[in-house]
Amino acid sequence: MRRHSSLKLFTVHIKPDEKTNENDMVFVREGFSWPAFILTILWTLYHRLWFLSCVIVLVNVGLVYGVDLVGLDAAALSIFQFAFQLWVGYVANDYLREGLTQQGYVTAAVVSGENQSLAERRFLDQHAHLVAA
Repeated sequence: MRRHSSLKLFTVHIKPDEKTNENDMVFVREGFSWPAFILTILWTLYHRLWFLSCVIVLVNVGLVYGVDLVGLDAAALSIFQFAFQLWVGYVANDYLREGLTQQGYVTAAVVSGENQSLAERRFLDQHAHLVAA
């Protein structure tokens, strides 16, 4: 018996003014981003999300000074930073989509698949006219 695996949703982003090849498409998974949660600032810099990178640095600096100002200990700082990183993990892909929109990409479709490769295949099967031959 085949084990049921959950489908994941991806938004597909392409540049509308040119014939797209497979390397020009960006698939962004819906939901929590583990890489953004674990590698917070590195993830934002890699994806060129400059505003979010600045917000993360400012919030972390504010947390350090705020916790010290209030007189809390290092454990409280760790809890606040962990909660902030959770928030980043939840909103990271939304910020990534917004960054793609600012770079001229449009959302071409929403596709599902057990993983990104299967979602890409499904998209290409259904939207072959968008991809350059």
